Amino acid sequence: MAFDAAIISRTMEAILSQTSSVLASEGAARIDGFDIHDRGIDQVRLSDITAVAGFGLPIGLLIAFSFEPELLETVLGCLTADNPVSEAERPLFLRETAAELVNTVLGLCTSDFHLPEATVSLSPPVILEGERSILRMAEAVFASMDIFTDKGAVHVNLIGPRDLFDDRLNYRH
Repeated sequence: MAFDAAIISRTMEAILSQTSSVLASEGAARIDGFDIHDRGIDQVRLSDITAVAGFGLPIGLLIAFSFEPELLETVLGCLTADNPVSEAERPLFLRETAAELVNTVLGLCTSDFHLPEATVSLSPPVILEGERSILRMAEAVFASMDIFTDKGAVHVNLIGPRDLFDDRLNYRH
């Protein structure tokens, strides 16, 4: 299955817009810039905490958000300002914050696609921990975008076609 570059570009635009909106509405961070690495990359690098969710057809992409720790800590602090989190629960809450951010951003993106004759499904986020790399096989398409904020960056990777991968970004056999 070949991807139309317009779908990837539209998806990136929607993610950038909605990420900016969500971070601003939480009072967590402002976007300072971004860098897009469109199709043609051969490797995706994931950082320590990555939240992965997928759009169903006609989009058919998995989206992986890898967060820099400072950004996640800031968002968690904003979300729990009235209810501080214990140090024992902090790792769990950081993972849940990543999942909630991705779910919110991608959920808002579905309306940005303007596909009146199709409903775009969204899979629940899966959290991956630990750094790793994924090498592109011939049929796969990778694109990425770095979103820089005043509190750290989030690295967004678009991976497809979705049916080549499971929800943990392993190639299906």
